[in-house]
Amino acid sequence: MSRSRRGDSFALWFVRELASDSQAGGRDHGRSAQTACRNAARRRRQGAAAKAPPPPAAAKPALEAEVEEDDEDSGTAEDIASNTASTLDELTHQECRTLYREAVENVLFAKRQQWRILEYVTALSLAFMAIGIISPLGARITGFVAVFLLCVSFFAMLVLVLLQHWQNREQAKLRRLGEAFSSFSQKTRDLKSQVVSDVHRYTILFFMELYLLIFSIATFKILIDLGAEAAK
Repeated sequence: MSRSRRGDSFALWFVRELASDSQAGGRDHGRSAQTACRNAARRRRQGAAAKAPPPPAAAKPALEAEVEEDDEDSGTAEDIASNTASTLDELTHQECRTLYREAVENVLFAKRQQWRILEYVTALSLAFMAIGIISPLGARITGFVAVFLLCVSFFAMLVLVLLQHWQNREQAKLRRLGEAFSSFSQKTRDLKSQVVSDVHRYTILFFMELYLLIFSIATFKILIDLGAEAAK
């Protein structure tokens, strides 16, 4: 009886050991499967990262590239480094800045007046020609209008010259005031020479005068012909 009990106890113990071994093996198998999956996923990520092209290098903005090229070409950095500040005191420097601003405004005002004179003379001449074409005014009145417009054009050409002379005086004032500023400001103004500036200004003035001359002659001829046709 005791032997049978011992056998039953041994069999029960043996079954329990087999069950515990199978559970431990199942857990180890599950852990190994999870580890293998993690390793495979890690290898896939590493392979995708290796195949992916490297990110492009950040390109410099176009404005910064242009500024760098300009600095290399014109030596702006060297000019700034060797800049000599103005020797004027604060109050005098402020007065020079005020005078400089006024001179710039005077130059711009004179140039605008030149273009407006061309616009006014053109509009006035075209208006009289339109009136003469739509409703003839007679030979005498048409001749008077033609001479009047010719005189207006002559005085306009004279005013253009006076305005140009005014601009030249203001430009001389700007050059005089610019000598009191820093060396960098003076070098910046010298980028365009005085000779080139004068050539540009007088070329524009020449074409303005030529336009008024040709346009006034053409207007006078048209009005005289309109008056002759009205007299017939």
